[in-house]
Formats: sequence, C-alpha cells, structure tokens
Amino acid sequence: MVFLLLQIFNLVYLVCMDYRIQMNYIFTARMFCKV
Repeated sequence: MVFLLLQIFNLVYLVCMDYRIQMNYIFTARMFCKV
C-alpha cells in the first residue's frame, strides 16, 4: 500500500517537473525569438 502511494507520488512529481521544464523552455524560446 505504501509502495503504491510512493509510485503515484513519484509519477505526479515527474509529470509536474516535466511540465515546468516545458514551460521554462517555451519561455526561453520566446525570450530569444522575442515573440
């Protein structure tokens, strides 16, 4: 049960980190392209 909760938490954490990295990448691209 605890292992399952850790797996779910880890999955959510990875998704959130991936989202933040994508947003940061888009922001940086806009800064360079001045869009």
